[in-house]
Amino acid sequence: MADETKIGGLFTGDLDPAEQEALLTRIKVMEMTDIAEDPDFEIYRLYSDVIQILKNAYGAVGMGRPLYQVHTDAMDIMLRSLSSENEGDPEEMMKLLIRENVSRLRELPEDYGAQLDGIFKKREEQKDRMTAEEFLREVFSAYLASRDMNEADWVVENRHRILGGENGENE
Repeated sequence: MADETKIGGLFTGDLDPAEQEALLTRIKVMEMTDIAEDPDFEIYRLYSDVIQILKNAYGAVGMGRPLYQVHTDAMDIMLRSLSSENEGDPEEMMKLLIRENVSRLRELPEDYGAQLDGIFKKREEQKDRMTAEEFLREVFSAYLASRDMNEADWVVENRHRILGGENGENE
């Protein structure tokens, strides 16, 4: 039997694929719970909002962007909106920055300001309809994006931890 490593209160040892999946699920739930209790939770929540709004803002002009680019743009817009240099309303600054960002790539229709207002409103309505689990899953995705990861990367990293030890290294 391989050396056993303790992860999340469990000893990994030799796990069959079903046990690996169950452990990955448990680790993910624990990580999501940790994020929900993290002092930076509101930052991840806002980042999640900006990602979703920006995807729709690009879509409103018939444009798609690679997800990594949306994440990069969203982080920049979020940080600039919250900057201490911004003395105005962060939401209005965010709209201005989104508008500037999109206009560098496409000509904006005359009613783009109204479309953007609608995108913000729809985002709030979308969040109101989400279950707590859906909301937390979305915030977890934003958390991963802030680490330049997606869920597939997370699974690979954590599967490596399960199979190779606490630090993800085979000993």
